[in-house]
Amino acid sequence: MGKSIDDYRDKRDFGRSPEPPPGEGDRRGPPVFIVHRHEARRLHYDLRVEMDGVLRSWAVPKGFSFDPSVKHLAVRTEDHPLEYEDFEGLIPPGEYGAGAMTIWDKGRYELLYAENGAAAVASGEVKLRLYGRRLRGEFHLVKTNQGKDSWLIFKSKDTFAGPARDSVLGFDPEDAPEAELPARQKLMQPAGEEAPFSDPEWLFEAELAGLRVLAELSDSGPKLRGRKSIPAEVARGLDRLRAERALLDGVLVATDEHGRPNRA
Repeated sequence: MGKSIDDYRDKRDFGRSPEPPPGEGDRRGPPVFIVHRHEARRLHYDLRVEMDGVLRSWAVPKGFSFDPSVKHLAVRTEDHPLEYEDFEGLIPPGEYGAGAMTIWDKGRYELLYAENGAAAVASGEVKLRLYGRRLRGEFHLVKTNQGKDSWLIFKSKDTFAGPARDSVLGFDPEDAPEAELPARQKLMQPAGEEAPFSDPEWLFEAELAGLRVLAELSDSGPKLRGRKSIPAEVARGLDRLRAERALLDGVLVATDEHGRPNRA
């Protein structure tokens, strides 16, 4: 069915290349995906998906997009060993794939609408839900009729779909620390007073008449911290966020028939 791990071994001289040789092919925990940024002869990205004891791999020359209408070429390459999950390094000149290899994204994933990875790849349609720092949501890999290794990768229409960007956040999260949502958090309140001024380096926020709240989105759904219920409109708005977990500090405002904040 696909590419043997022997292809990986045969293409490499492990005495020269820092890439890991195939090991026992065993790991614990939910299946993972890894995206390597590969500065080879031409910059491209390598998507690797843990399936059947190996990392099934596709080279994606133009990277990824969150716009479902944008379809990028994905070339099926040789399977890689599970030891490649944490590999980063410089493959020396003259060796297969020479160039810098760095981890661009990594996380767990779910295989959708298929019994197992082997069946999905054999069918020519692999649907994945990714839980990475850059890549989130459902992506599809579909085999084309342009050659045995030619596939297309594109985003499905889900909560995370949107403009043609290559990160769910719209910016590089590489240096952002990972942390759980704080169990306790003080509401942000204005402090002190300043005389009115105009400065292009400053942004100003109007203070609206309303209720200052912390809105939380988590696995258990949307809620307002410290409140027993949440307005349906607010719950629907939180569900539309491109996030699985979020904590927002804001003001809950009710408006009158003229659209003005009304405390009544």
